[in-house]
Amino acid sequence: ANAGNIEQLIVCMRPGRLGIPNMSTEKKNNKIIAHCYGHGRAGWSWLWGTVEHSLKNFLNVFGEGDKSQKVTVIGGGCMGLFSAIRLHELGFTNIEVVAKQIENTPSMTAGGYFSPHTEDIQDPEELKLMKEVTKYNYNVFQDIWLKTHPLFKRGVRRIWTYGGAELQQGALESVTGMESLVEDGTIPSAEPVLVDFGDGRKHKMKRFTSFHINGFILMEDFLNQLRYRGIPLRIGTVNSFDEVDSPIIFNCAGMGAKQLNNDEKMLPIIGHLVALQDQDVEGLDYILITKYASKPVSEYKSLAEIPTIYFIPKRQGVLGGTYVRNYDGKDEQFNQQMFSQVIERGRQLFGNHKALPKPKL
Repeated sequence: ANAGNIEQLIVCMRPGRLGIPNMSTEKKNNKIIAHCYGHGRAGWSWLWGTVEHSLKNFLNVFGEGDKSQKVTVIGGGCMGLFSAIRLHELGFTNIEVVAKQIENTPSMTAGGYFSPHTEDIQDPEELKLMKEVTKYNYNVFQDIWLKTHPLFKRGVRRIWTYGGAELQQGALESVTGMESLVEDGTIPSAEPVLVDFGDGRKHKMKRFTSFHINGFILMEDFLNQLRYRGIPLRIGTVNSFDEVDSPIIFNCAGMGAKQLNNDEKMLPIIGHLVALQDQDVEGLDYILITKYASKPVSEYKSLAEIPTIYFIPKRQGVLGGTYVRNYDGKDEQFNQQMFSQVIERGRQLFGNHKALPKPKL
């Protein structure tokens, strides 16, 4: 990447949460409040299964209640819109969605690779649950790709994904988020390959199939489903559950849930994305994610210090790799440093091409 083929520099906020997303339901001040938020970088990767688990917990509390009661869904991202669709499918007839914004949400700007990371989950029961969610989500994306899903037929494609396999320097052996699916036999083990990105260097990598998710297309289909079902969407901000006159609330507010639910486990995770232009889009039909060591591993203080680089074939191609925790994304000087590091890691891995090359095996 160089200045001539960079279209846009994007600061993307992901609503993260320590542990796993909150999918609980509670009764509070004569309201039933269901939660589905805190997915961090795995919003699309965990969407379907976490919404279903949240609905299961909600229905256990709701019991045989009146489904004509008003339901307010807070949040205009993929969690909020899909929750509203599923509630309507379950027979709830008076649903509204309230969203702070509907354009340029994290659900739309996300890179869109299926990468349901579970390696940081410490609690055994939570880990078991999220592995089940991961498998559920994989199957839903496969249904969309095969066009056998009852509602959604586009926005997902199966794609080759590359991860590093070096041990000492270069594209290092890295966690991809797909490990649990290999363990339970859902997908085959990654295939070892040698990859040349056009400059003669051979990178030891692993290759497997995953999914690329076009958030813009799926969100468009979600909005179309809301219109088809007559579910109104209102632009507004909810600062307290007491402001909502509905007896049932679905809290899918992303980072807004930190204030709404007094959830101290919530934290912003900022990603820095470099959107490219003038690329051979057909030749870039792959995903790459790896830690990249520009010097021997022994010269780093810890493995956590070794940066990540990823490439996503979104638009004309997107480079990324930063996951800055507890940062609001507003320091311009720091952001420029992060963008420069992403671009430099791209050069180190791919070479200083004007256009990123197709991997040669």
